[in-house]
Amino acid sequence: MTARVDTFGLEFYGCRASLDDADLLEEALLAGAAAVGATVVNTARAIYQPHGVTVCLLLAESHIIIATWPEHGYANINLMLCNNDMDPKQVGAAIAERLQPAQTRTWATAQHIGPTPPAE
Repeated sequence: MTARVDTFGLEFYGCRASLDDADLLEEALLAGAAAVGATVVNTARAIYQPHGVTVCLLLAESHIIIATWPEHGYANINLMLCNNDMDPKQVGAAIAERLQPAQTRTWATAQHIGPTPPAE
């Protein structure tokens, strides 16, 4: 038996919020998790010099990770929710509300869990 879970990617360009503010970024990810009722198990963050931050939320349902390039106003978000009732678009909207990107790009990649899936 094979299960399917999607990995979602979001790219935010021209963010008006401070992408060097680890507290703000963590708050944005927590808001995204709360928007779909995800359970946060743990958080981790790395702050880089001269700039940039990575924040990771470990969820009972998988993860939300953000990495930022403040000098470019760019944030890259990786999201996996193993509960198909949770809408990743709601997560992205809650994060975008806080980071205020001028433009957003999104995509999804199917992950097949179990035996190797048949060739497409």
